[in-house]
Amino acid sequence: MDRTVRRIESTPSKTQHEELRPISAYDAAENIVLLGDPGAGKTYTFRECAARSGGRYVTARAFLVTPAAKFDGTLFVDGLDEKRAGRSDRDTVDALVEKLFEVGPGKVRISCRAADWLGDSDLAALRPYFELSGDPVVLQLGRLSGDEQRVVLQAEGLSAGDAAAFLQEATDRALGDFLENPQNLIMLLRAVQTGKWPATRKELFEFSTHLMLKEFDNDRARAGAGIYSVDELRPAAGAVCAARLISDIEAVSLTDNETSKAIPSYRGLSMLPPEKVIAALGRRVFVAGPVPESVDYAHRTTAEYLGAVWLADAVRSGMYDEAVSFFEHIVRKDRPVREILFADYDFLNQPLAKFYGVKKEIKSTGLVELVPDAGSFQRGGLLRLGAILTSTSAPLRTSPVKRGDWVLRRILMPEDYEGHPQRRDFPMGGEPVLFTKDEALQRDYTQ
Repeated sequence: MDRTVRRIESTPSKTQHEELRPISAYDAAENIVLLGDPGAGKTYTFRECAARSGGRYVTARAFLVTPAAKFDGTLFVDGLDEKRAGRSDRDTVDALVEKLFEVGPGKVRISCRAADWLGDSDLAALRPYFELSGDPVVLQLGRLSGDEQRVVLQAEGLSAGDAAAFLQEATDRALGDFLENPQNLIMLLRAVQTGKWPATRKELFEFSTHLMLKEFDNDRARAGAGIYSVDELRPAAGAVCAARLISDIEAVSLTDNETSKAIPSYRGLSMLPPEKVIAALGRRVFVAGPVPESVDYAHRTTAEYLGAVWLADAVRSGMYDEAVSFFEHIVRKDRPVREILFADYDFLNQPLAKFYGVKKEIKSTGLVELVPDAGSFQRGGLLRLGAILTSTSAPLRTSPVKRGDWVLRRILMPEDYEGHPQRRDFPMGGEPVLFTKDEALQRDYTQ
């Protein structure tokens, strides 16, 4: 299969940047750097190209540890990212350059995950070798076309008819996003063959995000960013997706320092461990961004689901802590009873404050903290607690009737009152009237 690629040199022409061409169109190039997202098919492509051209295929790890042997053909060095200890690792490229000088291949092709390629920094490190024969062509693997999808499925044992039926079924079930990446496509096929198609939208998103967050490369899963499980990376991936969708940014930078407001550094998500954020950005949920050393979500629907789940979890736990801390404060500090309804303070953390639209500086990203002057942003008191407002409303809209019923039952009425405060099943003229002068003399409802 002659995969399609896009040329993404540092200063490409507009036509180069937009044009997709088969990788065989670049066979004459002296040096090539092939970038791709996780599971995009870099290894498969290099093996196919090496077989077609009579070249030599070798992984970066094996190339660096085996004795040098002169080779004047085309050398395909696969998986630079798998040898690297992380984005801060510059030694691996230096060692690669030394080894290339020893071997002296006629042409060189190097592959790397797009998220682990350091752009101009890596090109500068490779330049001592490449300047002998010309700067390399930097290519990005494109998404699978329909024809390429069928080739992948037929290579997995499906007939042409079964492959077409599978692709149509996946598209009808809104799983088309999985068909554009070879590894995602194969994982989807195997999951369906051993189980069944997702039955609900929730099952669909849980299923798809699990596959896209899982590290399927066994070597990478043993060390570095690959050691984290799907459950460990869900919060980080969700936080990145929420920030990307809510904020006015174009992508997330993989560099440690802030270089652009439109593409901020991953370290800006201060509420999460940076090592988990950078690990999540290297999984298939994210793809190469619009500029070197940046990533963006692979598909908007998946990003919306992950972001919504993270935001809901953060807000849900924040609302619970807000209510508990509010009542604890009143009891422990022996505050006046009237503050239950009219307190001019609230307990918030950063996610909850953002959800409420509170424009105040709040330091805590986890535990809630006391925030004074809550009335200035329409918070404070029992009836403004998020937990109360949520529990006394319909799922998709607010309900003054339901909320009023709750206030009557839980706050204004005595505990031993039988029936609904506005019940209508008494005989005409026989309704008991609460809080009349006579009843007030007989019972004390303030105790």
